[in-house]
Amino acid sequence: MQMGKNSDSPAYFPGIDWLKGMLILGVIFVHTLSGSMLEHILYAFLMPVFIFITGFLLKEKYVKGVPFTTFMTRYNRRLVIPWLIASIIYLGINSVVRNQVVWSATSAIEFFLYPFYHLWFIPGLLIMMALLWLIVNRRINFILVLIVSLLLSVAWFSYLKHQQLDHTVLYWIGDKRFYIYFFFYVMGFYLRNHPTVDFYKRVPLWLSLLAIVIGCLRSVGLIHKLIPSSTSGFFFISLNFGIITLCLNRVIQSGKLNNRFTDFCSQQSLGIYLYHYIPILLLHDPVTTFIASYNMPASLQPYLVAAILFSMACLTVLPSIAWLAKFKKINQLFFGLG
Repeated sequence: MQMGKNSDSPAYFPGIDWLKGMLILGVIFVHTLSGSMLEHILYAFLMPVFIFITGFLLKEKYVKGVPFTTFMTRYNRRLVIPWLIASIIYLGINSVVRNQVVWSATSAIEFFLYPFYHLWFIPGLLIMMALLWLIVNRRINFILVLIVSLLLSVAWFSYLKHQQLDHTVLYWIGDKRFYIYFFFYVMGFYLRNHPTVDFYKRVPLWLSLLAIVIGCLRSVGLIHKLIPSSTSGFFFISLNFGIITLCLNRVIQSGKLNNRFTDFCSQQSLGIYLYHYIPILLLHDPVTTFIASYNMPASLQPYLVAAILFSMACLTVLPSIAWLAKFKKINQLFFGLG
C-alpha cells in the first residue's frame, strides 16, 4: 500500500498521490454505507482501481531476477507486521465489545484465512505479488495471463459471487476476492513496465465516460431487477475500463489537483486502510439508532448515517495517524513506514 514517488521510475506521474488519496477516502466512505445504490457503484470500482494503481507502481526491477524469498521478505515490515497488529486489535474489539469471537483451533485458522472485514486485502495482495513473481520470472505469457484473469473476474461477478462455499474444499483456501482483482493488478504492472503498450492513450474522453455510464447501469439494474445477474461481469469491466483509462489519461498525468491533505492520505494509505474502520465499528449502531429516532424519509437515513460516520472516522483516525507517525517505531510497526 505504501507507494510513492520514485525518481528512478520510467516516468513521473504527478497526479498519482492525489488519486491514491481520493481512493483511500472513498474506501472509508463506502464502508459507512449499507445496501444503497451508491454502495454498489463504489464497491464496483474502488478496489479494482486501487489494486490497478498498486500494480502500476511496482517496478519490474524489484521483481525480475530477484529470488522469491528476497522479493516477499522485503514486505514483512511494510505490510505483514502492520497487518498482524491491526488484525489482533480488531480481534480484541470484536471479542470485548461485540463478543463475536469463539476461541478454538478452527477460529484461529479462520483468523488468517478470512481476516476481519476489510483486512482481507493485505494477504490478498501478498498472494497477487507471489503470482506476479512467478509470471515474471518463469516468463509466462502476459497476454495469456491477462485473458485468463479477466475471464475469472467476469465469471466471478456473473456467476460465482453469491455461491456459498462454507461447506466445500474451496472454503479452506481462503478469501477468493484476490483472484477476482488479480486481473487489475497484473494489468497495472504490465502497462507501467511495458512502455510500448500504450493503447489506452488512444481512448478518447467520451469513450471513457460512456464506459463509466454503462458500468453504472449494473448497480441500477441489479437493484431494480432489470438486468440479469449473469451480465454483471460485463458491466463491472465496462465501469473499470472507463475509470482506469480516465485516470491514466487525465488524472495521473496532472499535478494540478495535488494538495497536502491527499498527499498525506496517499503516504499513510496503509495506516488509514487498516484503522479507519475502528470508529465506524464502534459508532455504527449508536448513530443508526440516533438517526432512526428522527422523523425523516427512510431512503435518506443510510446516507445521513454514512455522512456522520465518515466525518467521525476522518476526524479521529487521520489526526491520530498524523500524530503517531511522528514516532519512528510506531510508524514502522503500525503503518509500515519510517
